[in-house]
Amino acid sequence: MKAVLPFFAAAVALSALALFGASHLATGGARVGFLWGGAFSVGAGALSLAALAWGESMESLQALLGAFVAGFFARMIAVGVGFVASKGSGASPLGYVAGFLGLYGVLQLVEIAFVLSQTRARPSRAS
Repeated sequence: MKAVLPFFAAAVALSALALFGASHLATGGARVGFLWGGAFSVGAGALSLAALAWGESMESLQALLGAFVAGFFARMIAVGVGFVASKGSGASPLGYVAGFLGLYGVLQLVEIAFVLSQTRARPSRAS
């Protein structure tokens, strides 16, 4: 599990930078929507990265694929719940989608980097 800590740190730093930038660049309902979307994306991304760390620690392809599916469903639920919550609070739906998907792309790259680093660190089982 220690191997995932630098990737969590990278995800937190990139998310904080994006949310800080959005809070200074956007105005009104778009700002609120972007922050809602970013917050829900960060939460789902953290769950997804934790699931990937668990799946990788199991050293099973099925566990890793299950972790990817769990991360996908976490994001799917976060999109729906967050969209309804942001719309109910008067936030811009377009801002929410932009915030969620913008951070989703960045956090997905962090997850891919984690999986690649773990597969390169593991010795090959081929004889």
